[in-house]
Amino acid sequence: MRSYREFFLRVARCLFVFLPLTILLAAPTFATTVAPAIASSRGYINAMPLSAHTTAEFNSGGASTLVAFVSSHPWWNGRPVSITSLSDNMGNTWRVLAGPTMWVGDSFTLLSAIYYVNAPVTGTVHTVTVNLSNPAPLVVHVVAVSGSDIAEPPIHSAITGLRVSRASADVAGTPITVPADTLLLCWAKNESNAKVRALDNYILDRQSTNFLWAESQITHKAGLYTSHFHYDTAIGWQTAIVGLREMAMPVASSRAVATAPRTPVRITLSAFSPKGFPLSWRLISGPTHGSLQGIPPNLTYSPDADYAGPDVFIFKALDGTAESNMASVDITVQQKTFIQRLRDNAMRIGVFSIIWGVAAWVALPWSRRTL
Repeated sequence: MRSYREFFLRVARCLFVFLPLTILLAAPTFATTVAPAIASSRGYINAMPLSAHTTAEFNSGGASTLVAFVSSHPWWNGRPVSITSLSDNMGNTWRVLAGPTMWVGDSFTLLSAIYYVNAPVTGTVHTVTVNLSNPAPLVVHVVAVSGSDIAEPPIHSAITGLRVSRASADVAGTPITVPADTLLLCWAKNESNAKVRALDNYILDRQSTNFLWAESQITHKAGLYTSHFHYDTAIGWQTAIVGLREMAMPVASSRAVATAPRTPVRITLSAFSPKGFPLSWRLISGPTHGSLQGIPPNLTYSPDADYAGPDVFIFKALDGTAESNMASVDITVQQKTFIQRLRDNAMRIGVFSIIWGVAAWVALPWSRRTL
């Protein structure tokens, strides 16, 4: 029985390798059909003035949209500061969703903006960098969302604040109108250090920092929604709300992986169906410097012998009603470092020496052999 199963598995792998442009009907992959969800988040705060601030690593795998709320100051140490761009180690192009918006307080002037990426390249080791025109402190909160609509930018409000030189413990921004099953993301950026509570069924994000708080909830019905926080003291602030609608068609997620020469790497394709239907997969192109084995969505990429550099393959997911967006798996075959090559050579020399020694010992007459 086992031999028959192994035979059919080998046939399936061969079909995947040699017929890459056909529809790949693998064992059905059942995707959940719920409202968009937070896959992961990452908060960052640094009072040290820098021109480029980089977050700690987070796992963005499976995300269909990335959203980041960024805040700094328009002046620091007598020099003007602007938020010039966001970038990440996955090579995504971040777009401005709202702002940059300035608010003048009694102690500090705030400068905040919201950025997003639809259908991003994701990975288990993801970092985001905020670039400023001049060194300044910065706080940022990044959210990776799965199951969101990627056809259009997220619904969002403007970034609003209190009137100049005013303070309030209650935080509420400009409302937005959203459909049911929308994921709401809200932020409150305070002028000075303070604690906050989330209100109106919102849940406070654990990656919030003392100067930038985040909350979220899923809407159960269509309507008008706004952010709502409450500080432990009257304070100056900025706030905004973003709504991420559920996807209308299957959404496939891009990702990036890395491996070493001659080292296979396991890859799991990721996609979601808005109806929860089983998924099949179609390879559109590539890879060009290696081969794929396995039954999707679980694959193994093997780089060509002695190849080091970039490689990529592109795929789509199908749920029986529609095709997804084209998604990519970006592969980096990393050249071994000098230390790794030195270690490999030492191992080869050691193995060769052992083989040579054994061969020489075997060639000796019995009378001269010793252990």
